Amino acid sequence: MSLQSCQRLWSNRVALAKGTAVGLVLAGVVAAILPNVYRSSIRLLPSVRVTKPSPSDADLELFAGILQSRTVADRVIDELQLKARYRTDTYDEARRRLAANTRVTVEHDSGSVRIEVEDHKAQEAAALARAYVEQLERVAHDITGLEAHSQASFLQQRVAASATDSKDDARKLSEFAGQHSIVDLEAQEQTNIRMLNSLRQARWALERQVKQLSELYGPDNDRIRSLQAQIASLGGQALRIAGDPKTGEGATMERFSPPSGRMLASLEPELSDLSRNEIQHDQVAQSLEIERDLVHIQESAQPSPVFVLDQAEIAETKSWPPRIPLTLFGGVFGFLSVIGWMLAAPSLAVQVSPARWRTALSSFSNNLHRLSGRATRTPRNVC
Repeated sequence: MSLQSCQRLWSNRVALAKGTAVGLVLAGVVAAILPNVYRSSIRLLPSVRVTKPSPSDADLELFAGILQSRTVADRVIDELQLKARYRTDTYDEARRRLAANTRVTVEHDSGSVRIEVEDHKAQEAAALARAYVEQLERVAHDITGLEAHSQASFLQQRVAASATDSKDDARKLSEFAGQHSIVDLEAQEQTNIRMLNSLRQARWALERQVKQLSELYGPDNDRIRSLQAQIASLGGQALRIAGDPKTGEGATMERFSPPSGRMLASLEPELSDLSRNEIQHDQVAQSLEIERDLVHIQESAQPSPVFVLDQAEIAETKSWPPRIPLTLFGGVFGFLSVIGWMLAAPSLAVQVSPARWRTALSSFSNNLHRLSGRATRTPRNVC
């Protein structure tokens, strides 16, 4: 800048001061007219943080997507009656206004999601942030509840199938036991052993009597023949219990008597398989019922899928507009505007006296008055 330009600016210092003052006043008025904007923020952590070292990026993006979804926006609009506040009748306009005042940020370093909401009232900004969290929890509960319900339905089907298999195995075991007159394998074996021992003892006693009577009366005695017949009967019973296939009356007695020891030994593998299958299916059904009950308990008492790290607080100070910087910017703009006008139009940048300023202002006001008078004059009718 040359010395002549500096002298010219110095000579017009009054105009510079007036331009700066006008810029300060206008910027101050605009800054005062602008409404205050308050910001409320809230930080969320997905509940997977409890079971994992840190939530994955997919979990964070899922929560951010839910927060920015149309479902959450419509629920927030209905809950806080934002259409009436925004003076609109359509959801599209209300969603647009809400999205313009809301910012969702995914913080990958800390593994959290931040929600920032702006409004002209501090209480409303905090209420909007809390409403977002409430609707996020509801949508997440709906998603997890649907998964739990599907899992419970699947387990219920498995329980019904296992119960049917267990009933079929029990029926087969009952039919098999009925066909072979089996009540309890171990108890029946012990019963057979006791019966054999008693038959042997009775046979030994009868044989001693036959020996004694034979020494006294000889082998042709009727009493001896009766005792020998009893001994033969006891032997046949012992053979049937022991499982000898060559029995005298076994063909008719086997239908009404319990199986022999040899038959029990041959039936034991098949009986064990049937019993094992019944026990296994019953255990599977019981474990599935326990798992189903646990799923129902988790479904009825689901933990919150969101952990609120930083609650939404009512802002004590405005976030916008910065009135002092705006006012100072207006003053600087006015000062620079006058300087630019003086340097760009040297012919106009002469000594501007107060008289010239008054003459220019009066001429401008007179022209403005004449224009306003013409505008308010009643037009003539044209035939």
